[in-house]
Amino acid sequence: LTTDGEHFTGTLEISPLLIQTSLGTLTVPPDRIDRILLDASGGGFSEGFEAGLHRWTAESATASRWHASADAAASGRQGLRCCVPGTGQYDDGATATVTSPRVQLAGYRQPVLRFRYRMLVEEGPDHLTVRLMDEAGGALLQERLEPSAGWAQAEYAIPSDHPRSI
Repeated sequence: LTTDGEHFTGTLEISPLLIQTSLGTLTVPPDRIDRILLDASGGGFSEGFEAGLHRWTAESATASRWHASADAAASGRQGLRCCVPGTGQYDDGATATVTSPRVQLAGYRQPVLRFRYRMLVEEGPDHLTVRLMDEAGGALLQERLEPSAGWAQAEYAIPSDHPRSI
């Protein structure tokens, strides 16, 4: 493997992954592994869209829909895209949300929400808002992202008094 200081590239030979739990051992064959996260902080949570929306919930009040798409991938095979299916464009007045599964934060000292995005929108009222909610539905973070023709990275520190899950 080689690295540019941020990403690893190359080939890694791996054996079946064995995960020990209190219920027994889970064996994951190498051909079923989509992504491996290497995290120097001692642990992490990573979510990709290789299998589509999978555990995410998408809602829309208009024809625009969130869906997994190869042309929306910053890395991996697929990323999320919001548009009218088959057109590549979003409709006027589009309101679409996508909600992640609950993320357990117990044991993480300084959790960070980090993702890459590309947002091609019309000038004016079109925007994307990121909301981080606690278990009770209270907003821990609400940020409006700026349009970006190229890939941009967003990074938000989760408050130090964070709940056990978000």
